[in-house]
Amino acid sequence: MGKQVQEYFKFQSLLFGVRAVWVPFRIILVLLFLGGSVWAADVSLQLDIADRAWLNGHPSIRLAPDPEFAPIELFDRNGRYQGVAADMIQLLEKKLGFSFTIVKCRNWDEVMEKFRNHEVDALGAIVSTPHRRTFMRISEPLLKVPGAIMVRNIVDTSLSFADLTGLKVAVVSNYTAHDIMTRAYPDILLEVVPNTTTGLSMVSFGTVDAFVENLATATYYLQESAISNVRPAGDTPFNYQWGIGIRADWPELEKIINQGIASISQTERQQILNRWIPVRKPWQLNRMQILAILVAFALFGVGAILLWSLSLRRTVLKRTTALNHKIEDHQQAEEEIRLLNVNLEQRVKERTGELEEEIVVRSKAEEDLMKSREELQGLMEQLKESERKYRNLFETAGDGIFLMDKDVFVDCNAKSLEMFGCSREQLIHQTPLRFSPFSQPDGKTSELKVREKIEAALHGETQFFEWLYQTYDGKPFFAEVSLNAIAVGETDLLQAIVRDITQRKELEKDLRQAQKMESIGTLAGGIAHDFNNILTAILGYAEMAVFDSGKPELLKADLAEIIHSGHRAGELVKQILTFSRKGEQELQPLQLQLIVKEALKLLRSSLPTTLSIRQQIDPDCDQVLADPSQVHQVVMNLCTNAYHAMGDGSGELEVTLRTVESAAAELPAELALGPGRYVILEVCDTGCGMTEEVRERIFEPYFTTKEKGEGTGLGLAVVHGILQSLGGVITVESEPGKGATFRIFFPVVPSPELVMKKRGEISTHPQGSERILLVDDEPVIVKLLGRGLKSLGYQPSSFTVSSEALAAFEQNPEQFDLVITDMTMPGMTGEELARRILAIRPEVPVILCTGFNQQMDAAKAEQAGISRFLQKPVNLSELFGVVREVLDSRPKKKAEGV
Repeated sequence: MGKQVQEYFKFQSLLFGVRAVWVPFRIILVLLFLGGSVWAADVSLQLDIADRAWLNGHPSIRLAPDPEFAPIELFDRNGRYQGVAADMIQLLEKKLGFSFTIVKCRNWDEVMEKFRNHEVDALGAIVSTPHRRTFMRISEPLLKVPGAIMVRNIVDTSLSFADLTGLKVAVVSNYTAHDIMTRAYPDILLEVVPNTTTGLSMVSFGTVDAFVENLATATYYLQESAISNVRPAGDTPFNYQWGIGIRADWPELEKIINQGIASISQTERQQILNRWIPVRKPWQLNRMQILAILVAFALFGVGAILLWSLSLRRTVLKRTTALNHKIEDHQQAEEEIRLLNVNLEQRVKERTGELEEEIVVRSKAEEDLMKSREELQGLMEQLKESERKYRNLFETAGDGIFLMDKDVFVDCNAKSLEMFGCSREQLIHQTPLRFSPFSQPDGKTSELKVREKIEAALHGETQFFEWLYQTYDGKPFFAEVSLNAIAVGETDLLQAIVRDITQRKELEKDLRQAQKMESIGTLAGGIAHDFNNILTAILGYAEMAVFDSGKPELLKADLAEIIHSGHRAGELVKQILTFSRKGEQELQPLQLQLIVKEALKLLRSSLPTTLSIRQQIDPDCDQVLADPSQVHQVVMNLCTNAYHAMGDGSGELEVTLRTVESAAAELPAELALGPGRYVILEVCDTGCGMTEEVRERIFEPYFTTKEKGEGTGLGLAVVHGILQSLGGVITVESEPGKGATFRIFFPVVPSPELVMKKRGEISTHPQGSERILLVDDEPVIVKLLGRGLKSLGYQPSSFTVSSEALAAFEQNPEQFDLVITDMTMPGMTGEELARRILAIRPEVPVILCTGFNQQMDAAKAEQAGISRFLQKPVNLSELFGVVREVLDSRPKKKAEGV
């Protein structure tokens, strides 16, 4: 046992002896002892101007003590802050001339959490460790107490930390021993407990082998809990030097507190320690106390001698008489003893035989015990080896592995740190939300989805899902996550296995794009057919307009047909661009019936007339959350696949769209969806059908039954991938020679009714007189738009070369109220022209028009400062309305200056 621990228990024995002395003497002794202890004079400390100014600027400094750390610090029954640290802090407050605001917490874990979150600014008493110094400042020590290894009384040897290797040792959560031993002594099996009383109780009942804590707190709670079978068996390699914990961003407060601590004298420190920890050092008496004790003993001795003399004679007479009686009794007893000896010898012989038998039995038992110990040692070695192998597998795994206590990371492997691009210290004690964006691709917030997944896993349901993470510096990546609950000792934890699938996602996106291009090739004939029909109508009605130029009513009808055909051509171009564009999915509430009808209309032109298409589409279907382009692709792929299955181009293709209340009755048990309404899309054909073997493989990428050169086998694989990303499922029913039925289930989402934009007839256009800079490299467009603007009263200046338009603007920027420019032009693009014009005059509005450009869209145009973005072909009515809207939306001050 360490020297300090031995001195402490020697002093306990001395105190016990004093308690046994006559009560008046004890009172005299205590009074004499206390008489030598007088509180030092209260002297205020003079701070410099900067320190005093800092204190005045921080009138409320919140300090949170440990509520279960007696006698260092505690709250009494009235809720008052008490203990050694409390007295020290009160003395500091007097010397420094300010007061802490005491914050009461339930336990030390809550104290540390509030401190990390800056809900409190200081900690009452905390030991400095390398880990704690990474996130707080710690003042000079207020007091120092040795640490002790507490064990049951049956352990009769002294212990050191080397003797604790492989043993189960209790430490209080987030206390000094927990912090230091976790990092410096990995071979000791730590059992984390909530408080000191629990740790001592576990030692008392044999649940753990030892408990490590500072000596003062451990002995205080031993007495408080009346635990008598636990004792200190050795010192810890580290002492407990308590200082005040301070926020890392307040070095000024650390300086001020250190000045106050330096001004506390040794006498003042000892007076406080004597009040709360009278056992910190061996018993020492000053001269006055020794003299008082000697006088007390002298008085006691004189009185005793007098009393003894008075009663001595009476006692001698009584003892003489009694002695004579005893001599007689002794003689009689000797005879009885002789008889007993005879009997005893016989019993000794019998007992000796019994003991010899017991010795044999005990020897055998000791041999068995020794074998059991050897077997136990072997099992412990196997356990250590198993733990080493598990840790090695854990650290070298190719996937990220996390252990979480509810929603907080408590352990991770090396792959996890590589995946998130951070250190272990930056990851441990964080939540998954620290490495997640605000929302996931399905639109739900990450916080809501994390809570749902964790609650399901804690109820025993293994969770397997995709998740969008972000690294420590904010770089996003996709991952597959397997989340399930595991038991570690008596603690229920969550284990998450995370696999980075960002590369796979990119390949899937490329796969879908490749299949789109294949489908575009299939539709090329139908697209050409539709365009030729549209061009025929435009050219034909233009010629009729020339013939009917003298007949206003016929001329108006001819021009209306030309406009209508132009709109049809524009819509066809939009469908092709939407279907073929490459980008991330944009989920939005959709009415599937509109997209299905558009896709069938586009397909009709590319399929033989011998193929009959039947539609049963419910016009009142509910809305679903999906990407329009992807839904369009699903319909095209399924219908094209059905057409190829019918071989010679004759047969019947039936497309049905309807809403059902529950999908359970129409799905196999293994594909059961959750409760709720679903929109079902069915595509049925009368083709050749398929065998069971083919049906099981049709959703595999690149699997196809077509001849080489007739298809890549990507269509149904892409459809399956799209449905998975939307939370839906697809089923197929088919037999050889009986066609096939594909059935797709989309989950319904509640959202406001979609309002479809409709093109209205040409109406009266708003007029104006503003000056407009008009730029387009197509002379016919410049001429058309210039003529239209002039007819409404505007003053257009038209250019077909963007550099010439810029020169005109630079010569007199104030002469133009609006700029209308095309995007794709030789020499200088519309985007560059707009940027240079806005650099000269930022307030001038710009309208940008384009037929097709992958580098520009409405969002990018807005970021560039462009007022409006229009997609060609531009409807003149729409353009004139936008012109007036943009001009009227200018700030009043700027408009008046034009």
